[in-house]
Amino acid sequence: MRITHSVLSLFALAISLGADAATLAERVAGLTAPGDAELHYSESRSSGLLTKPVIYTGRLAFDQEQGTLTKWVDEPRKARLTLTDTQLEAQAGDGRVRRLPLERQPELAALLAGLRALLSGDAEALQAVFQADYLEGMPGEDESADWVLQLKPLYPELAGRLTLLELRGSGDQLTRIDSLMGSGERQSMLILPPPQAGAENDAGN
Repeated sequence: MRITHSVLSLFALAISLGADAATLAERVAGLTAPGDAELHYSESRSSGLLTKPVIYTGRLAFDQEQGTLTKWVDEPRKARLTLTDTQLEAQAGDGRVRRLPLERQPELAALLAGLRALLSGDAEALQAVFQADYLEGMPGEDESADWVLQLKPLYPELAGRLTLLELRGSGDQLTRIDSLMGSGERQSMLILPPPQAGAENDAGN
């Protein structure tokens, strides 16, 4: 499992100028994840090494109290990634667990700080890690979106891994996250509605 790329994945507009700081703060505050929120996703990954994109499905959860971000992959094979203040923990489908101290990966520590700021609605903290440009207007390819938030890493260590993180949404609903990696790999994550009761995948990873 390519741990770093997996984590760096947990935006044609009508106007060309970014919104003011107050507008950005209002939008980020609207995206705040509830403490028990769990987002379902479908993620497409493509690169020059792949003949066609690989599709992954799973769930994302952010624990506000602990400040941890967890990503479950349900298909095509089960896996779990958990990012905490001190480490990245990866569990494969066979149960094997690998742990990577963040002190050895400062770009992941910076990314966690940015994601925590985004999910807790803290625009000021978000802008300490990313150059944040918020635009409203035509959605481009994603017709369900009416705004876009483009995040470019300020830290050189993170910018070398992640070139652009682009979020699209409608109102306070996040609908899509696109990532452009420093390697040229592209990832596109669609946020899906929760499954009907009884149809949910086993969450026991």
